[in-house]
Amino acid sequence: MKRERRVFAMAMMAPTVLWTLFVLVYPVAVTIRNSLYNVGAGFDPHPPFVGLGNYAALLDDPIFWHSVRVTALFTLGNLLGSFGLGLLTALLLHERFHGRPLARAILLLPWAMPQVAAVVVWRWLLQVQYGAVNYILWRLHLVATPSIQWLVRPSLGLYAVLAATVWWQYPIATTFLQAGIQSVPVDLYEAAGIDGASGWQRFRHVTWSGLRHVRNILLLMLLFWSLGQVIIIWTMTAGGPARATQTLAILVYQRAFSDFQFGSAAALATIVLAISLSIGLLYYRLTLRAAQEA
Repeated sequence: MKRERRVFAMAMMAPTVLWTLFVLVYPVAVTIRNSLYNVGAGFDPHPPFVGLGNYAALLDDPIFWHSVRVTALFTLGNLLGSFGLGLLTALLLHERFHGRPLARAILLLPWAMPQVAAVVVWRWLLQVQYGAVNYILWRLHLVATPSIQWLVRPSLGLYAVLAATVWWQYPIATTFLQAGIQSVPVDLYEAAGIDGASGWQRFRHVTWSGLRHVRNILLLMLLFWSLGQVIIIWTMTAGGPARATQTLAILVYQRAFSDFQFGSAAALATIVLAISLSIGLLYYRLTLRAAQEA
């Protein structure tokens, strides 16, 4: 009987296991393999084996290190922007006010919008002559001219891409954090009020502490999404102007489908995967240590 149950359980799991191997393990294995060969546009069935040559070439490539710096800035900006705006809106939506359900629905609209559509919205908002952003900044006397070229000037390109990414992504942060805030027991807030805690003290010692697990998972998700973001950056600036928004993900795309250097692109993708796995492992160890100390 136990054997039949075991066979049945394995049969039920087999489709999921096979699908995971097909869509995850196999592509990763092929990518790592291709990173060890000089795979070009000719689709040679037997490309030259170069070993770690593609990785060595990347480490000597200033474009690679430039993309590393841009990726770090983009990731940091997206984490701070999406998490900060999400936390602010989650706190506001936690308060009771007339029309709160409607406000929740409106705040979720950016996330429900396709990324390409979000780019269209922000390209219009940042338009040089008729864009709303330039007009508002000019009317508030924050800029000297209403004709700022956000998508042309290298010094502003990253800010433009970050604005679109944060605007599209912060609603999911709001949803996570609002759920975390609602899970904090009301008794803790009442006890803090009885003890004479201020609003900041209640937030710091009750709300922020209660969000520990939710915020860690959310920050990890935002980090992974930042490392893999391609659609918004590519459709908005294509890595420009002057490589100002050329993250590692964009460089992978360009090496593969613009330069047809599939071996180099595979090495880049493997590096990004190694970074993501390292961050995930570090998060797991820190979480495990915190659970053991608790």
